[in-house]
Amino acid sequence: MCIEVIHMKKTKNIERKGHIIAVTNQKGGTGKTTVTINVGVGLSKMGYKVLVLDNDEQTNLTTGLIVDNQLYKEKNLGNLLDDVLDEKKIRLNRYIIRLRYVDIIAGCRNLFTYKEEFRNRENRNTIYRDVLEQARYKYDFIMIDCPPVAGIENAQAYTAADSILVVSEPSMYSMDGIVDAVRIVGEARITENPKLRVLGVVVNKMHFMRREDKGYVQEIRSMCNGKVHVFDSIIPESAAIARCASLEKSILQHRSTSKASYAFLDLAQEIVKEVSLDA
Repeated sequence: MCIEVIHMKKTKNIERKGHIIAVTNQKGGTGKTTVTINVGVGLSKMGYKVLVLDNDEQTNLTTGLIVDNQLYKEKNLGNLLDDVLDEKKIRLNRYIIRLRYVDIIAGCRNLFTYKEEFRNRENRNTIYRDVLEQARYKYDFIMIDCPPVAGIENAQAYTAADSILVVSEPSMYSMDGIVDAVRIVGEARITENPKLRVLGVVVNKMHFMRREDKGYVQEIRSMCNGKVHVFDSIIPESAAIARCASLEKSILQHRSTSKASYAFLDLAQEIVKEVSLDA
């Protein structure tokens, strides 16, 4: 099957801020990290400059992109948060690692220890918004890979974001995660970020030959019912995607002509269109 991939050109406008997307679902295992990596690389291949931030203490985004852990030993989100706590002047470039397709602020395993450190600070939820402001004029897209929890890490990400991308899978529990994510967005609008919106829901890990999976996709579309956008692009379940993590590559690098690669490129194009409509 021949699939045409349309490469969209970026409109250069130095006055326009980059768009921050929090990639989320309150349920674990839906493939948020996989989507963040591959959409990020897809956007890069379309000509956009992309920064990804690993906001999950599992650091799968970091290990899925970087081979040498020495690169981020002293250059990660933990170092950034330490400097914020010490009230040092933050120059974001110091914490960014530049890779072939995307740049990254690497994660740290002890991210949970910062919850208590920030709990009593007035700016606890606006940390990411403040530090990422420097990057908005340097990157077209900034993607935050969020953990599957409703804690301070997600509150910080949602406060910084312009929109959230909900990653679902064709299962009942993942559908519950969509409801939770939309609810939390509503709360974030009231408290910290009135302009936050749901960019859309993407279905991941789809078995196209399974009747049950098709049924769940229909239920997701019915549940969202025009109130929340559901992307047309659906990401297939793929053994090649699972292997990519150990190769520190995206599926677009590992199997560039696979159905999964085309699906991620299509999704990246849909995201660009949705963001453009909102501009």
